[in-house]
Amino acid sequence: MGRSRRMRSNINRMRRRLASLGEIGIRRVASWPELDAAIDGHCEIEKRSWKASRNLGLASDKSHYFFYKGLARVFGQDGKFELRMLECDGQPLASTFGIMHDNVFQSLKIAHDSEYNKFSPGTVLESYELEDLFGRNLSSYEFLGSFLTNKLRWTSIVYETTNIHIYRRRPRQMLFFFNYLVFKHHVKVLLKKTGQFDRVDRFLKGFRYLVFKHHVKVLLKKTGQFDRVNRFLKRLRNSPFSRY
Repeated sequence: MGRSRRMRSNINRMRRRLASLGEIGIRRVASWPELDAAIDGHCEIEKRSWKASRNLGLASDKSHYFFYKGLARVFGQDGKFELRMLECDGQPLASTFGIMHDNVFQSLKIAHDSEYNKFSPGTVLESYELEDLFGRNLSSYEFLGSFLTNKLRWTSIVYETTNIHIYRRRPRQMLFFFNYLVFKHHVKVLLKKTGQFDRVDRFLKGFRYLVFKHHVKVLLKKTGQFDRVNRFLKRLRNSPFSRY
């Protein structure tokens, strides 16, 4: 994955600029149970990143949080789950993690503290990660996901993938197909072209939440379970996991 001389020069410049803030260190964690606390550290960085305002971090969805904790537990048993954290004078500025399998590294998540945007801590961390992995004779590094600028700057190799959806020819299934894979797609493209996608997305998320919450509340009251569920949720909010 060789890059241009200009790219390497930019990386070295970013490293020097970040080093002007203090002592830079890369902490690598690749075993369980140490990964347990390291994942929590990654969540803390996500809370200070751009992902927090869009509810894209692990901490914004408990199912995602426990899913990745589960991956860390399973693959961390033999060192295949690797998390790296970039620190400046001991303060975490960026974090990334992924899974090694058959000498291929699958990059899963990366986040950095938005307060340090001008120092590009995420890019600097990626550069150290790639340097370390390919120094161990890695055969391939997979960025995963869509064609984002922060990924394409590292490589010119792109793999196309195809999603296959199979439905029975019944009215309900056909309506679902048209709504989610035809109509919704074209609306999404239009909103992005007009710059209204984020605004509409936030509105719909809030609307869906309010409607869903209202109907659940009515149902619980009808069945006499509202007080019981309300007490349970209060206990859950006071539990050690309530911050995630």
